[in-house]
Amino acid sequence: MAAADSQVFSLSALYQQACRIHQQASDLSGADADNVVKAGAAVMQQCQAAMDQLALFSNNEDADDIATADLKYMLIPAMHGDILAQTQVRDPEVRRHTLQSAVRHYSRFLELCEQYGLLSKDVNAAARLDGQEPLDQNTKRQQKVQRFKREREIKAKMANVQMKRMRIAHIQEEDGVADDQDEESEREASLLQIELETMKAVEQTQMLQQVGNCSVKLLIIRALLDAAPKKPG
Repeated sequence: MAAADSQVFSLSALYQQACRIHQQASDLSGADADNVVKAGAAVMQQCQAAMDQLALFSNNEDADDIATADLKYMLIPAMHGDILAQTQVRDPEVRRHTLQSAVRHYSRFLELCEQYGLLSKDVNAAARLDGQEPLDQNTKRQQKVQRFKREREIKAKMANVQMKRMRIAHIQEEDGVADDQDEESEREASLLQIELETMKAVEQTQMLQQVGNCSVKLLIIRALLDAAPKKPG
């Protein structure tokens, strides 16, 4: 029991560290960003290993079976993808490899959410379009408008839940009594965050695949230039 408690504490501490690095990576650019990306990727790998060791998520469960405190750990693969997507390396081959890794982590996150029935119909449909024929501009525009509206709704709901949690915390502080509503609001906040991140993961995956294709083209151009006969000096 003590070993399990220690693992939970380790994952909790790693997750908090990962969240801090995740925020830093989105605020930096250039060489500083790449240093944070490397540090963040290492922490994310530790988080993933700790999560796998604890076997928090199982194929024979649904979302209701996940403990409220564990829901946030579903975001680890998405956060890993976010951090790798911030890479600023110029080498096309290294960049392509890093972005492909980011796409794999986004895919793992989406698969985990689908497993637990946490993908909305629209996100599920968009995720399944990967690798298929590109959509026409009108359909893309409609999907973008729908995503924007849903994102706005989710963020408004998250703000309301946050205010609710603050009120509950204030009441608990005054009364010194735990309230089941606090866990309910925490669960609602986590589920909303997960839904928001699924939408982002699909968008990022589509964007990174386009960037990756550009990196492949750069590799081909560089190979052709290297193979071209050199003019005598």
